Amino acid sequence: MKVCEFSFRELDRKWIGIENKKFCKKIAKKIKMRKLVCPIFGYFYIDKENGLLLRVLGNIEKDYNKAYELLSHADNSKEMCILAALGQLYIEGKGTASNPELGFHYLSEALKRNNSYAKYYMGCAYITGNYVNENVALGVQYLLDLHYLKDNSFTAKGDQKLFAYLLDPKYQIAEKCNGKTIVELCRIFNLHASPEKLFDLYHSIAQKKEPCPAEVYALLAKNYHFGIYTEVDYEKAVSYYEQ
Repeated sequence: MKVCEFSFRELDRKWIGIENKKFCKKIAKKIKMRKLVCPIFGYFYIDKENGLLLRVLGNIEKDYNKAYELLSHADNSKEMCILAALGQLYIEGKGTASNPELGFHYLSEALKRNNSYAKYYMGCAYITGNYVNENVALGVQYLLDLHYLKDNSFTAKGDQKLFAYLLDPKYQIAEKCNGKTIVELCRIFNLHASPEKLFDLYHSIAQKKEPCPAEVYALLAKNYHFGIYTEVDYEKAVSYYEQ
């Protein structure tokens, strides 16, 4: 449910999670809290004298106990941001006893509704292997989904994480994702402006002996032909040109 689709009066006595920056600004202006940071998690209510007010949940990264206390009393299963945030606290055992099974249940429900909080958290978890069995390709896909959600508060955070994971050899993104995905990431982060890194990533793709986008073979052939960021190797150059 989007803020723009209902009146402020319909927010009365409801827990609401708002992720879209435009909607957050609209709410912040209405309740005269212009410094309010998106996403907003809180309990809205109407005061007869002051109009629409918000009891802000706060930053769960700094006050886990208070966050859990407020979230656990939220009785609104349709608010996916609430479920995702509560799921994180249960998984990490912050503010409450650790209960990963329940936490992942909440996050799974949020993922079914395409919730960006859940995509961001689970994307990072699958890439790093924190709290879940590592599945780099799935984690990258969740963060890629976030990239294409324009005007979303988690898009920038997801892009920052994805870029860091891509460049860190520890996570082996190029080795564990298909060539098409890696080429897409290189375009998104403009790695053509960093040709040496681009060569390393494309070389990792080609080593998997799986079908690659034509531009991967073209770049590798050129680099081996002219000795760009590698030694000249005409045999490899011919092999890549032919592919």
